[in-house]
Amino acid sequence: MTTESKFDTSDSVNRWSAFGAQVRAKLSKRLGFPIEQTEFQAAYEESRGLKELEFLYTEIPDVDESVDRLTDYPWEHSGTILETVTLKEGEEAIPEVIPELLLEKYIKVGGEKWVIHKNDADPFPSNPHGHNYARKVKLNLTNGLLYRKRIQVSIISKKSLLAIREQCKHPLPPCTI
Repeated sequence: MTTESKFDTSDSVNRWSAFGAQVRAKLSKRLGFPIEQTEFQAAYEESRGLKELEFLYTEIPDVDESVDRLTDYPWEHSGTILETVTLKEGEEAIPEVIPELLLEKYIKVGGEKWVIHKNDADPFPSNPHGHNYARKVKLNLTNGLLYRKRIQVSIISKKSLLAIREQCKHPLPPCTI
Protein backbone atom coordinates (compact mmCIF):
# COMPACT_ATOMS: atom_id res chain seq x y z
CA MET A 1 0.00 0.00 0.00
CA THR A 2 1.43 3.36 -0.96
CA THR A 3 0.92 6.45 1.10
CA GLU A 4 0.33 9.64 -0.73
CA SER A 5 1.01 12.93 1.01
CA LYS A 6 -2.03 15.12 0.76
CA PHE A 7 -1.56 18.76 -0.07
CA ASP A 8 -4.04 20.90 1.86
CA THR A 9 -4.97 23.57 -0.69
CA SER A 10 -7.17 25.57 1.66
CA ASP A 11 -4.44 25.75 4.30
CA SER A 12 -1.92 26.88 1.70
CA VAL A 13 -4.29 29.53 0.34
CA ASN A 14 -4.95 30.83 3.86
CA ARG A 15 -1.24 31.03 4.72
CA TRP A 16 -0.40 32.76 1.43
CA SER A 17 -3.33 35.13 1.85
CA ALA A 18 -2.08 36.18 5.29
CA PHE A 19 1.48 36.54 3.93
CA GLY A 20 0.23 38.64 1.00
CA ALA A 21 -1.77 40.92 3.29
CA GLN A 22 1.31 41.59 5.42
CA VAL A 23 3.55 42.30 2.43
CA ARG A 24 0.92 44.50 0.72
CA ALA A 25 0.40 46.56 3.88
CA LYS A 26 4.14 47.20 4.26
CA LEU A 27 4.60 47.88 0.54
CA SER A 28 1.64 50.27 0.46
CA LYS A 29 3.07 52.19 3.40
CA ARG A 30 6.54 52.32 1.85
CA LEU A 31 5.39 53.26 -1.67
CA GLY A 32 2.55 55.58 -0.72
CA PHE A 33 -0.20 53.89 -2.71
CA PRO A 34 -2.39 50.83 -2.20
CA ILE A 35 -1.35 47.49 -3.67
CA GLU A 36 -4.27 45.29 -4.68
CA GLN A 37 -4.15 41.54 -4.07
CA THR A 38 -4.15 40.65 -7.78
CA GLU A 39 -1.35 43.16 -8.49
CA PHE A 40 0.69 41.70 -5.64
CA GLN A 41 0.18 38.13 -6.83
CA ALA A 42 1.30 38.94 -10.38
CA ALA A 43 4.31 40.91 -9.14
CA TYR A 44 5.33 38.19 -6.71
CA GLU A 45 5.09 35.46 -9.36
CA GLU A 46 7.06 37.53 -11.87
CA SER A 47 9.77 38.49 -9.35
CA ARG A 48 10.28 34.82 -8.47
CA GLY A 49 9.94 33.44 -12.01
CA LEU A 50 6.88 31.39 -11.06
CA LYS A 51 3.94 30.33 -13.19
CA GLU A 52 0.42 31.31 -12.20
CA LEU A 53 -0.47 30.00 -8.69
CA GLU A 54 2.76 27.98 -8.56
CA PHE A 55 3.68 29.91 -5.40
CA LEU A 56 1.00 27.96 -3.50
CA TYR A 57 3.31 24.92 -3.61
CA THR A 58 6.38 26.74 -2.27
CA GLU A 59 7.47 27.76 1.19
CA ILE A 60 6.37 31.16 2.38
CA PRO A 61 9.39 33.51 2.39
CA ASP A 62 10.29 36.25 4.85
CA VAL A 63 7.86 39.21 4.75
CA ASP A 64 10.53 41.95 4.97
CA GLU A 65 12.71 40.31 2.31
CA SER A 66 9.69 40.16 0.01
CA VAL A 67 8.88 43.83 0.66
CA ASP A 68 12.48 44.78 -0.19
CA ARG A 69 12.40 42.66 -3.33
CA LEU A 70 9.10 44.16 -4.56
CA THR A 71 9.79 47.80 -3.68
CA ASP A 72 11.45 48.44 -7.04
CA TYR A 73 8.93 46.39 -9.02
CA PRO A 74 7.41 48.47 -11.87
CA TRP A 75 3.85 48.63 -10.55
CA GLU A 76 1.70 49.10 -13.67
CA HIS A 77 -1.07 51.21 -12.20
CA SER A 78 1.27 53.78 -10.74
CA GLY A 79 3.36 54.67 -13.77
CA THR A 80 6.96 55.66 -13.25
CA ILE A 81 7.22 58.01 -10.31
CA LEU A 82 8.56 61.27 -11.63
CA GLU A 83 8.70 62.97 -8.29
CA THR A 84 7.32 62.84 -4.75
CA VAL A 85 6.41 66.17 -3.18
CA THR A 86 5.74 66.45 0.55
CA LEU A 87 4.38 69.75 1.79
CA LYS A 88 5.63 71.22 5.06
CA GLU A 89 3.47 71.27 8.18
CA GLY A 90 0.83 73.95 7.75
CA GLU A 91 1.05 73.94 3.93
CA GLU A 92 -1.84 71.52 3.38
CA ALA A 93 -3.33 72.09 -0.06
CA ILE A 94 -6.58 70.10 0.12
CA PRO A 95 -9.44 71.92 1.85
CA GLU A 96 -10.65 70.24 5.05
CA VAL A 97 -14.08 69.64 3.47
CA ILE A 98 -12.51 66.73 1.53
CA PRO A 99 -12.45 63.84 4.02
CA GLU A 100 -9.51 61.47 4.21
CA LEU A 101 -10.52 57.99 3.11
CA LEU A 102 -9.51 55.45 5.71
CA LEU A 103 -8.65 52.40 3.63
CA GLU A 104 -6.09 51.79 6.33
CA LYS A 105 -5.05 53.97 9.22
CA TYR A 106 -2.87 56.88 8.25
CA ILE A 107 -0.95 58.81 10.84
CA LYS A 108 -0.21 62.33 9.77
CA VAL A 109 3.37 63.40 10.33
CA GLY A 110 4.23 66.69 8.71
CA GLY A 111 2.33 67.85 5.63
CA GLU A 112 0.58 66.12 2.77
CA LYS A 113 2.37 63.75 0.42
CA TRP A 114 1.91 64.24 -3.30
CA VAL A 115 3.22 61.83 -5.95
CA ILE A 116 3.79 62.94 -9.52
CA HIS A 117 4.24 60.21 -12.14
CA LYS A 118 6.11 60.35 -15.40
CA ASN A 119 4.11 58.79 -18.26
CA ASP A 120 1.04 58.11 -16.13
CA ALA A 121 -1.28 55.66 -17.90
CA ASP A 122 -4.11 58.18 -17.48
CA PRO A 123 -2.97 61.75 -18.32
CA PHE A 124 -6.15 63.22 -16.79
CA PRO A 125 -6.46 65.94 -15.45
CA SER A 126 -3.08 67.29 -16.61
CA ASN A 127 0.13 65.77 -17.86
CA PRO A 128 1.78 65.36 -15.44
CA HIS A 129 -0.60 65.59 -12.48
CA GLY A 130 -0.35 64.99 -8.74
CA HIS A 131 -1.79 62.12 -6.70
CA ASN A 132 -2.71 62.33 -3.04
CA TYR A 133 -3.33 58.67 -2.21
CA ALA A 134 -4.48 59.37 1.36
CA ARG A 135 -7.50 61.28 0.07
CA LYS A 136 -7.81 59.59 -3.33
CA VAL A 137 -7.64 62.80 -5.34
CA LYS A 138 -5.76 63.93 -8.42
CA LEU A 139 -4.42 67.46 -8.79
CA ASN A 140 -4.34 69.36 -12.07
CA LEU A 141 -0.90 70.99 -11.87
CA THR A 142 -1.91 73.82 -14.20
CA ASN A 143 -4.98 75.20 -12.40
CA GLY A 144 -5.21 73.54 -8.95
CA LEU A 145 -8.46 71.66 -9.59
CA LEU A 146 -8.92 68.48 -7.53
CA TYR A 147 -10.61 65.41 -9.00
CA ARG A 148 -11.88 62.11 -7.71
CA LYS A 149 -12.84 59.63 -10.44
CA ARG A 150 -12.86 62.41 -13.08
CA ILE A 151 -15.32 64.47 -11.05
CA GLN A 152 -14.09 67.86 -9.86
CA VAL A 153 -14.43 67.92 -6.07
CA SER A 154 -12.58 71.10 -5.10
CA ILE A 155 -9.74 73.47 -5.89
CA ILE A 156 -6.59 74.25 -3.94
CA SER A 157 -5.33 77.77 -3.31
CA LYS A 158 -2.91 79.41 -5.71
CA LYS A 159 -0.37 79.55 -2.87
CA SER A 160 -0.64 75.78 -2.33
CA LEU A 161 -0.42 75.03 -6.05
CA LEU A 162 2.69 77.18 -6.39
CA ALA A 163 4.25 75.47 -3.34
CA ILE A 164 3.75 72.05 -4.95
CA ARG A 165 4.98 73.24 -8.34
CA GLU A 166 8.03 74.87 -6.75
CA GLN A 167 9.18 71.56 -5.27
CA CYS A 168 8.79 69.73 -8.59
CA LYS A 169 12.03 69.97 -10.52
CA HIS A 170 10.58 68.40 -13.68
CA PRO A 171 9.26 70.85 -16.32
CA LEU A 172 5.53 71.44 -15.86
CA PRO A 173 2.91 72.92 -18.15
CA PRO A 174 2.30 76.64 -17.55
CA CYS A 175 0.31 77.64 -14.47
CA THR A 176 -3.03 79.21 -15.44
CA ILE A 177 -4.19 80.65 -12.12
